[in-house]
Amino acid sequence: MCSYACIVLAIWLLVPPSTVAALRTLQIVLAFIAQVAIFGSIPAALDVSGAIIIVVCALAITFEKKITATLERSTASCWQKVVTQRYTD
Repeated sequence: MCSYACIVLAIWLLVPPSTVAALRTLQIVLAFIAQVAIFGSIPAALDVSGAIIIVVCALAITFEKKITATLERSTASCWQKVVTQRYTD
């Protein structure tokens, strides 16, 4: 219940929902840590790989604008070099 209250508070404080979603995926990581610490049970490799995929995707959604802008800049500069070399030869 406390986690939902914190989520509502975060959204109320104008934190972007994508950031809240990324932080919520950390609950998976904390659950694995608790599983090992409390029960002494190591999660299966498939469980860990699934959690990694979820966390990476949530972070990618959070930083989507920055990633897209970086890719567009690098692609534009690459094409500029190709065009410049082609017409200077």
